[in-house]
Amino acid sequence: MSSENGSPYSEEFNPNLWVVQQAKKLSEETGCRIANGKLMVMSETKDHFNKGTPGDFEKARWFKRIYDKLGHHGIHTRDLHYKFLYVPDDERVTWDDQEYLNTEKFLGKMDEASVVARILKLVPRDAIVDSKAKDPLLYLDKDTSEWAGAVL
Repeated sequence: MSSENGSPYSEEFNPNLWVVQQAKKLSEETGCRIANGKLMVMSETKDHFNKGTPGDFEKARWFKRIYDKLGHHGIHTRDLHYKFLYVPDDERVTWDDQEYLNTEKFLGKMDEASVVARILKLVPRDAIVDSKAKDPLLYLDKDTSEWAGAVL
């Protein structure tokens, strides 16, 4: 199943609704009450399985349009933020019809929409990179051959 924008999710089938259905099924099978009818590992705003509301799809489609027009594989959201500031004023609006400005608030909106777009698979998961910090350098002062396979 694939929607018209290439995502395997759509408003008819999305992670949010699937988790709600699974929670109801689990509750019925076990007799346990599920808080708010949702199974979540993280907070409601951060949990990936709580994405898929109509508002999430609106954010994701907004980000996809920007990414398709201005982005490239491996871009950072801050780069898209700056590029988006140079589109014509009538096109430089957020999904909720606010004028997009050069502020941390709007960079946050770009970040938020990029996460949702990747979760809902409208853009590839690895399309956006976070390159704020370089990979760490590890200095070990003893033989580590016995640690083969260990994750540091």
